Amino acid sequence: MPGKKGTDGRSDDRLAGALAHTGIDVLLEGLPDAAVIVDLDLMPMAWNSAYAHMSGLRSRRFAEEAENSHCHELLTLGICKTECLARRAASGKRPMRVDEIAAVQAKVKDPAQLTLVVQAIPLTNAANEVYAVLELYRDVTAEAGIQTRYKALLENEKRRAEELERIVEQRTQELRHSLAELQSTQAQLIQAEKLSSLGRLVSGIAHELNNPLNFVYANLDFLDSYVKDLVDYIGELERDGTSARRDLDYMKNDVKKVAGTIREGAERAIRIVKDLRTFSHTGTHTGEAVDLRACIDSVQSLLHHELSRSKVTIDVQLPPQMPMVFANQPQVEQVLINLLTNAAHAMAPAGGIVEIAGREAFDDVCLTLTDNGTGIRAENLSRLFDPFFTTKPVGQGTGLGLSISRSIMLSWGGSIKATNTPGKGACFSLHFQRAATGSGASKR
Repeated sequence: MPGKKGTDGRSDDRLAGALAHTGIDVLLEGLPDAAVIVDLDLMPMAWNSAYAHMSGLRSRRFAEEAENSHCHELLTLGICKTECLARRAASGKRPMRVDEIAAVQAKVKDPAQLTLVVQAIPLTNAANEVYAVLELYRDVTAEAGIQTRYKALLENEKRRAEELERIVEQRTQELRHSLAELQSTQAQLIQAEKLSSLGRLVSGIAHELNNPLNFVYANLDFLDSYVKDLVDYIGELERDGTSARRDLDYMKNDVKKVAGTIREGAERAIRIVKDLRTFSHTGTHTGEAVDLRACIDSVQSLLHHELSRSKVTIDVQLPPQMPMVFANQPQVEQVLINLLTNAAHAMAPAGGIVEIAGREAFDDVCLTLTDNGTGIRAENLSRLFDPFFTTKPVGQGTGLGLSISRSIMLSWGGSIKATNTPGKGACFSLHFQRAATGSGASKR
């Protein structure tokens, strides 16, 4: 146990003896951490082997090594220049602790930077006066290094995560842009196919409009003639009522027929134009409750000439209260026109029957179109909805009709499937989501 001169010049051998007597020497050596007892002048009084090794003392047995050396001259802490932990503990008469203090081994030949956890515990006598301070130093350099590396790894991972997040956001924006372009392209293709369908319908619609307009035009001559005759007969009635009245009664009845024919022709022309305007509508195609019966009637009106010329008969078998479906009416009509036109071509030149049947299921509404044509070849069935695939001669089909029909059905949460028995015709099944408004009958 080392001894040293006290500040008052008296030998402190008695203190050393007292320390040894109380077992402080054994207690210090038994501590796992480096430990030193310093007096109020910060001079080391006693220390253990761990402190001797850490501070650079050759042995705790040679007190002269610590003679006139303050504790910070043996082991310099990072806080020694600003505040002394031992003085704070002594003045406050309470233990103090500071974690992860940087320290320098002042007397070591090859000093190393240490990271320490330091405790300062004031020692008091019977009068509760502080006469010394016990300092404990725990070397956490390795743990601090691991923690530093761990923090560096966390920072690297954070930067990588931020970079990955930035890349994902960039890719997401690119995908959104690509999706918007695809949707725009799809809308353009749908409109292009619609215009193509309109082109195929032009001759038939012109014929359909020409017939009622001829009725109107031709009967206008009769009506004009009858009006002139009526003026003449009114004069004759004043002279000879019997003969003129018989002619007048005939003209009255015939005028009603002529007027009815004119009205029928005008209504037919108006209906064709209305259906054509509905089909060619280029709006935003918002979802709505659609009446399938109304769509079928409109398409039959538009395709009347084409179907008649192809000797195709439409047999509609729908329930009296067919549920409304969630879709877009012009687009549904476009799908029906594509399917009916294909069916007419498949049954040419002999013609045939297309049966349109409907049924409601628990969660959807199904519409089937079945023809009695030659059917679809097995090798073509899997490619039927591929873009630009067609079995028609060059110049007679775009190969987009069925592909666009499938895109339209999918866009409203529905589906389209094709099945057939070769030689007995093809069947197309359209599955729609049920509209939230419930069921409804045709408005036509």
